[in-house]
Amino acid sequence: MGKAKSAVESQVVLLRRAWEFVRRARSRIGISEVYVVGSRARVITRT
Repeated sequence: MGKAKSAVESQVVLLRRAWEFVRRARSRIGISEVYVVGSRARVITRT
């Protein structure tokens, strides 16, 4: 369970960082969707 708990905690940290990034970036660029896959985040901008 130690590795699983650590993995979940890492994902929580990732999601919090991604949310803060999107929140700050949203004021500068138009963001319509955000996908978090594994340990990588993608931001789709409006065109």
